[in-house]
Amino acid sequence: MVTVSVYDIDFTTEVNSLIKVINAFQVAKRSDKPKTEWYLLCVTCRAFINQNHREINAFRIDDIEFAASAARAYSDLLTRKSLTCYNPEAAKKASGYAAKLVDIYPLVGYVPDATENTQFLNELKAIASQNTRKTPPNALTAKGNPAIRWLIYRLAEEYCYSFAHEPSALIIWNLVQIGWPNIDIKTVRYTANDSLFAHALQQANVRRQNANKSIILDQQQKNAENSANNIVKSLSDTANKNPVITNTDNNLSPENTDEAIYKQLKKNAKGLSNRNASFRLISLINSMLESEGYQQDES
Repeated sequence: MVTVSVYDIDFTTEVNSLIKVINAFQVAKRSDKPKTEWYLLCVTCRAFINQNHREINAFRIDDIEFAASAARAYSDLLTRKSLTCYNPEAAKKASGYAAKLVDIYPLVGYVPDATENTQFLNELKAIASQNTRKTPPNALTAKGNPAIRWLIYRLAEEYCYSFAHEPSALIIWNLVQIGWPNIDIKTVRYTANDSLFAHALQQANVRRQNANKSIILDQQQKNAENSANNIVKSLSDTANKNPVITNTDNNLSPENTDEAIYKQLKKNAKGLSNRNASFRLISLINSMLESEGYQQDES
């Protein structure tokens, strides 16, 4: 059952003109961002000025990051052609159908295998009992102007992502006024409520945690590559200091056979301080020994 509807966005010429303004800010160097038009549009907002100019204020907003967070929200909206909105009427119908299925389920003698699954029945009951009148956390329904309400939520989430702190309704209102100068504060307050801010902060925290994990994984990958490069360099230096002398008579001494060299490399690998790199290198050498048909020691 479809419980959403698609809302086609039709921006005014004034709103579309912000695309170039925002792009100029985003591509500018940090030192040049204060010279851009978008920066000035954001930092001249009355709510921003009041927030940072209070005599006693433990929480101050970084000006460039404030403009950057708003730029991300506006840019995300202006690049869209449509929005997917929650449809309360469709959800109500889906809930009704689900309730009927739950009622007749015990009376049905032959049912598809899916209905024998406990999870399926629980999800069906959840649909039947859902509150279809409750506004979604991001307040995005087809009522009124979905584009503005979507922007309000994105501005709130980006603000929370940048500052790990909920914004005020006044700050969101001033930022929305950049694209819609005539919008009323009451219209914004209706959407920018405590529930929406709490959800935006929660989503921003999840995004930040995922971003931190990605940074850690990228750093681990770089460290692994650096370790591998250092291993190769170390082995190369060792080989240069102790070159293998080729025996033209093919009477190789036990110390100069391929098997002996592999095992010497394995011994050197055990001495690496990076245990992870040591393990990977030893594993590689063991694989080479096995592929060459040499007997491996127990270590």
